[in-house]
Amino acid sequence: MRPNVGVYLVMFDGITASGGVAHVTAYGGTSTFCVIGNWAPQLAVQVIEVHCSDADGNPRDARFVVNFAERSDGNGRFSYLLANDPVATERYEPQSTDRYDSTDGEAWIARQAEGRYDVYVPGSAGIAPEEQFYQVTAVANIAHCKLSALPSTSGVQHVACRNTRGEFTDSAFSLSFSWNTSFLGRTDRRYGHQSTASVRKPRWLERGQYEVRMPGIGADSGQVVASAIGPSDAYCHVQRWGMLDADMFVFVGCWSAATHEPVDAEFTVGVTW
Repeated sequence: MRPNVGVYLVMFDGITASGGVAHVTAYGGTSTFCVIGNWAPQLAVQVIEVHCSDADGNPRDARFVVNFAERSDGNGRFSYLLANDPVATERYEPQSTDRYDSTDGEAWIARQAEGRYDVYVPGSAGIAPEEQFYQVTAVANIAHCKLSALPSTSGVQHVACRNTRGEFTDSAFSLSFSWNTSFLGRTDRRYGHQSTASVRKPRWLERGQYEVRMPGIGADSGQVVASAIGPSDAYCHVQRWGMLDADMFVFVGCWSAATHEPVDAEFTVGVTW
């Protein structure tokens, strides 16, 4: 449902959980981007409000990929949280319905400076950085939020949010982490992830444009997400994906939040169905 320009209501039938975690990312070859407005169950559906904008922050109709998860299934590690107090002066724990950790740890968020946060993700502690996968999405704000450093084995991860001028800005955000499971916290479907830190590097095509080979995925369906990582103001999303024999090829585009121009960046790609 599209109630207004750049605003969409996405409905997942039969999901009535309160809490959980929602993420969205734009899809396609332009510098548009999307954020989550909110999410909540209504009768027998989970309704997720999505807002998409052009690079300047103006509402813009766009294609996107959205996903929702509530708890996890399988033996992998999966954590999520909603950081909904972007200007808190003290470290805080999300409400119980707004956080989950398969290792039963308790997550927390601590604001370090404007638009910069430390986030304790219990399930990530002790996991090699290249094996950790994250989604981070701005919530209720037209902003770009992402991990601002490579994942840490300490469990304390760093998140930064920037506005459409590339400046740090306080923002609520949702975050999810997965290891040895899909980015939806499930192991009963095929999944995989790669990053610019992986042994198999993405193929650089031109400035801000990459091709990522996901070997053995074996189906031209499911869902693919990409996001920038690191200290720069870059943001990234999937432009398209397709199959060749048993391998999936994902094309990723990255742009500068400040200049809105294509820019080379570090990023991660995840796929599942």
